[in-house]
Amino acid sequence: MISIIKNNIFQLLLLFTWHQMYEFRTIDRTKRSLIDLAEMVEITTGRNGTDFVPYGNWCGIGGSGKAIDAIDNCCRRHDICYLDKIGKECNSIFSLYVANYKWSSEGGKVFCSMEDRNSCGRATCACDREVVICLAKNIGEYREEHRYVRSALDT
Repeated sequence: MISIIKNNIFQLLLLFTWHQMYEFRTIDRTKRSLIDLAEMVEITTGRNGTDFVPYGNWCGIGGSGKAIDAIDNCCRRHDICYLDKIGKECNSIFSLYVANYKWSSEGGKVFCSMEDRNSCGRATCACDREVVICLAKNIGEYREEHRYVRSALDT
């Protein structure tokens, strides 16, 4: 029970930080990957990035179990993509969440810069780009009732 409370508090802090940084843009143009991901989500899906944190069993911090829909499966695949980069392009899971990377958008599509010399940044961008493409493709399956499902199942 204590671990559930700690996890929920951590998720709330992460969500608050993400929202504040995204909303007020208090950082310079060299953003961090969480902010980049939130912007990519909005550009490709038209929804706020916070609409997906938490969502289902996989969207947000951590994840386990069966994906409850195609949106949740996009997040599951994103988690797997991140885990695949640890020890290869990135030193730790934390480095994925704070990696700098360069990207651009045009016509609702996102592109990762191939000129980026930061291998962890390139890898993170590729994972983030893949998830937003998946979310955009499946946005019609988004269900508000699938938000906070994990929290409800844990109590």
